[in-house]
Amino acid sequence: MKQSITLNQFIEQFKAMGRDYYTYEAYETLYNFLEEVYDGDYELDVISLCCEFSQDALSDVLASYGLQDFNELNDYTLAFELSNDEVLYQSF
Repeated sequence: MKQSITLNQFIEQFKAMGRDYYTYEAYETLYNFLEEVYDGDYELDVISLCCEFSQDALSDVLASYGLQDFNELNDYTLAFELSNDEVLYQSF
């Protein structure tokens, strides 16, 4: 049985699992990405998503991986620019 969930229900699933790791903007970005890529046919796995996606300051991510800018990061992995110099990216 499949169930569609709203953005708020998506966020609540993370909180219920004790994995409230992202800002609202990052949750919204991830939710919209999954909706678009899987056309609403995605089985939510909170643990997997938390292992796969991280949110950090862009400057910290660039320094950690020795990269120059967001475009170079996006060449290596899926990344989304967020406000306040934050980035949601697929861990690599």
